[in-house]
Amino acid sequence: MFYTFLMETRKLQQRWERTSVTNLVRNGQSGGYYARVRFNSKEKWKSLKTSTLSVAKLRLADFERDLKARGTIATAEAKPGDDLTMGRFMAAYLD
Repeated sequence: MFYTFLMETRKLQQRWERTSVTNLVRNGQSGGYYARVRFNSKEKWKSLKTSTLSVAKLRLADFERDLKARGTIATAEAKPGDDLTMGRFMAAYLD
């Protein structure tokens, strides 16, 4: 009985599997890949909607590139002495 309980807890702990690629994790139950990227001191998760490693690598690179582009666009429009307001970031995001 204890052995069964121990096996069930191990299965729950192994839900997220590491991969050989940085910022890429695999869901052990569904087999799908997810991007887990730290950006601006926050952790961003995104489903890559694939169960193939090679496709997941390509989509991860696209996701990381998009995150970096969003961050640089919002700060590039700011001039020295301007306030970095939420409205400015929202306008940059909508563009």
